[in-house]
Amino acid sequence: MLNLTKLYLYRMLRTKVAWVCMIILVGLTAFTLSVNYMIDKMTDSMAMDGDTSVVMEEEQPETETSILDEYLGVVQNGFPMMIFGIFTAIFYNSDEKHGYVKNIVTQYNNRSSVLLPRILSLGIYVLAVSLVNFLVVAILFKCFYPDTGLGLQGTTLGYMGMHFLLLLTFLFIVQFITAFARGTALAVTYSVCASMNMAALAAMPLNFLARKFLHVQNPNVTKYFLDTYLFSIRSAEHTWSLLVLFVCYAGVAAALACLLLNKRDMR
Repeated sequence: MLNLTKLYLYRMLRTKVAWVCMIILVGLTAFTLSVNYMIDKMTDSMAMDGDTSVVMEEEQPETETSILDEYLGVVQNGFPMMIFGIFTAIFYNSDEKHGYVKNIVTQYNNRSSVLLPRILSLGIYVLAVSLVNFLVVAILFKCFYPDTGLGLQGTTLGYMGMHFLLLLTFLFIVQFITAFARGTALAVTYSVCASMNMAALAAMPLNFLARKFLHVQNPNVTKYFLDTYLFSIRSAEHTWSLLVLFVCYAGVAAALACLLLNKRDMR
């Protein structure tokens, strides 16, 4: 398992799409933060000049923000889901396209043994790119807002950890869709739609059906969707509900991936 994990990591380091996805994600983060900073400076400048087009609201106590809080907001804007999803679809599609899986699974009695190295290598890649992304956020915020602190709190770190686990589960689902469809089109489409929070739109008819036929008062199907908490991890009512959601989605995705890998002929 360790050797296979190293093999996947080596392939990632040698794959152009891995570096391109990292550069795009970090570049989008830097661009977004820079634009937000320029907008803030322009707004402050207009307010100091007494521009009548600026509506001055009543002064309210400002809540202190930290670098970790801002980074948690950055990873929930949909871009990481889309970029990591596209990378997962392209990278793991090459396993079957170039015959890597066919050569690897023949060396194992149980074909599903390759799934754990896959998810481990993917987790290491996501963690490494996320670390680079966080360093960019920290450097930019220290340049733009020197007084901003790191905000090292257990609650924020816990939410970041749960968001990472849910994101990894989402990518494992993308990997399964890629293998099932034998191509990247369906998986990339799913990643893009998920990054646009299309789950909220899909929940509307489900809520209607639950209210109409099951007589559920004020149904909220979105709280059972993985995508919901990838956009707003703090919206969870309880921390344990996130763990239950992670276990359910990860378990079902792993079971389906094992079944697919063991039953289907390798090309």
